[in-house]
Amino acid sequence: MSRISVIVGSIAAATIVNIVYALLVAPFLDSRLPGAGLAGIPWLLAFSIAFVYGVASFRFTQEEFGVKELLRLLAHLTLGWLRHWRLVAAVALISAGLVLVGMSPRFWSYSEVTGYRYVLHKDYVDVIGWIGASSETRQVVTDVNLINMVVHKAWITYLTGISYSLTTVLADAQLIEFPVRTYFQLWYLDMGLVIAGLALIVAGLLFGTYHAIISNNRQLEVCGEHTAKYYANYLKMCGYEVPEGYEEALAEFYKTGKVESLRKFTD
Repeated sequence: MSRISVIVGSIAAATIVNIVYALLVAPFLDSRLPGAGLAGIPWLLAFSIAFVYGVASFRFTQEEFGVKELLRLLAHLTLGWLRHWRLVAAVALISAGLVLVGMSPRFWSYSEVTGYRYVLHKDYVDVIGWIGASSETRQVVTDVNLINMVVHKAWITYLTGISYSLTTVLADAQLIEFPVRTYFQLWYLDMGLVIAGLALIVAGLLFGTYHAIISNNRQLEVCGEHTAKYYANYLKMCGYEVPEGYEEALAEFYKTGKVESLRKFTD
């Protein structure tokens, strides 16, 4: 029962850690560096699962394989390739190529005249629409004859005032043209970066493949030698006499597939 309680406790602890990370730590990281919180979730889940599995394995294997052993195994599987500089160089080349390809997208914004818009502009002026005048008629003395004492009079009419009103009329009208511009955004790849990135990726793959083949051939040679020695010693253990050169011929067969030297001993 104690084993189950410890495992349940480890699961509860891992769950609490993940909840705290999701509610507190991840938002804080995302506010400083967008995406950092999301990137850390897979690692946290992986270590949480490894921790729970290590606790369960430690309890059910009589304390032979626990968290330390599991973390050591994960570290070896994750970082063991760093001991091989050829593999590191291949990964570095491929990573650099992927970075260049990822940097290749470009955006180009431009505008074009796709039509015209017209606005009617009017000019108005004020003109005299109506005019009127006021007059007055009076009798005035036009001539006086002192000899005869005769006074000549006449009626005259004169202007006493002028009145008028203004009217607004259309003097001019014209259409003003405005071009209508539409903005476009074009997405494309910088082919220089794409070609350079692909070249680095291909170089990394060829470099890694070449050295992988060389390493595999060396391992096959070692395996062939060990296999030939095993069969030679097995024949000796069974009481057979192993002729001189048989082990070398058998090793050559396992390493290269050539059977000429081995057939000398089978004839």
